[in-house]
Amino acid sequence: MICLGSLIGLSACKSQQSGSSSQPMQTTVLMKGEMCGIEKAQNLLIRDLETFQSMWETYGKNQMPAPKMPDIDFATQAIIAVFMGTQSNGGYNVSVAEVAEEGSLLKVKVTHTVPGSNCLTTMAITQPFQMVSIAKPAASEVAFEVNRVVNECK
Repeated sequence: MICLGSLIGLSACKSQQSGSSSQPMQTTVLMKGEMCGIEKAQNLLIRDLETFQSMWETYGKNQMPAPKMPDIDFATQAIIAVFMGTQSNGGYNVSVAEVAEEGSLLKVKVTHTVPGSNCLTTMAITQPFQMVSIAKPAASEVAFEVNRVVNECK
């Protein structure tokens, strides 16, 4: 599934563009974990401090003391934040697998890893997430492609 989102991740479906060459982008992991205050699955491209602060308030709402917000220079950087939403147990993971610019489109591949039926998992509610920084893209649109992977524990 490929969905097109606004600069802060509101989504509407769009077909893939063809004929453009893709330029891979380097990512730097800012944060990754299993617990946060984001309860619904969502994928965001954050280009400004105001949007980041708003998301951060929700992200840290169930943590005491509230986590310190990373310093980001939004003149030169942007953040991709992916949230898997609330899961009923452990064993879930979300990660940004690949980021590439293709003309006016920023393509972000996200991997959702879920536990297979043979996996032993914690009996705790989790909210898997990852935040990465990238060089501020020139692309005006973003498309998130989410791939689901089942971890078959042995």
